[in-house]
Amino acid sequence: IAEHFPAADDLLDLMQAQERYIARAIARRYPPVGKQPRIEQRQNSTVICKMMGQLGHTITPELLRKWVERGKITSATVDGRNMYLMSEVLREHRRQD
Repeated sequence: IAEHFPAADDLLDLMQAQERYIARAIARRYPPVGKQPRIEQRQNSTVICKMMGQLGHTITPELLRKWVERGKITSATVDGRNMYLMSEVLREHRRQD
């Protein structure tokens, strides 16, 4: 067929690229069973406050420290800096509203 249809090779390449694209889209939407979820990385207060600001919420480093003192969220100290989980901050902020 390729002899009579010069675009056959180009079409084959296009179809293979589409197959890879579809496979990636399906894998993102339906992750394989048994695959370990990503572990959330802790962020410092500057990053947390900036990300919350981008979501339209005002959070300060002082508020984060108060929440830790009250047991609302957790923190871990890395190189002398408190590190927080964004998921915990979001959950506590929603709970406060």
